[in-house]
Amino acid sequence: MRVKLDNLEFFLKDETVLSEHVSVHFEYRELENKALKIYLNCLVGSDVSEKVYRYQLKLIYIIDLSGIEYNTDEEMLEQALTFLTEPLGDLVATLDSMIMDKQIH
Repeated sequence: MRVKLDNLEFFLKDETVLSEHVSVHFEYRELENKALKIYLNCLVGSDVSEKVYRYQLKLIYIIDLSGIEYNTDEEMLEQALTFLTEPLGDLVATLDSMIMDKQIH
């Protein structure tokens, strides 16, 4: 399995929002050769409302599922999202540390 980040957009909204909640919405479409294109919309710091958040990430991943066994579309999607969890968490942690560092200085 290969995961490729195809696009990333970052929008800072309110850096004073301190919540650690992350709301993730996604859509996907199947590509040829057992691949998926997953569109993620992440709102970081959005526990009060989806109108109040620290920043938004819009990401597009292309995931090659060659060599991965699955029986249903649900299994396929579950495995793909599992592979995105760690890189997405790392990205959020990195951006948060940069934003919080900005607030301190």
